[in-house]
Amino acid sequence: MARYAVAYYSAEGTIKIEDDPYHVGRQDNEYAYEISGARSLTERIDMDFGFRYGERIVDSPWWGDIREDKNWIQRTYSIGFSTAVF
Repeated sequence: MARYAVAYYSAEGTIKIEDDPYHVGRQDNEYAYEISGARSLTERIDMDFGFRYGERIVDSPWWGDIREDKNWIQRTYSIGFSTAVF
């Protein structure tokens, strides 16, 4: 699975960047990638595993520290086991 999303914050009316520097004219670019799978370990036990990577990159006309506050990277690893009861 792969996903890309864009969120754009526009200013309506007379809002200036000085009045709302974290939103006026800001564009968020979000990326996500996911890989998952499953494997049968025995006749009764299955294993599921996965990895997800997500990232947000902010583009803004604000010259302040918005990128330090709003950019993020997330990595998630998962593993699970299930059993069939007969």
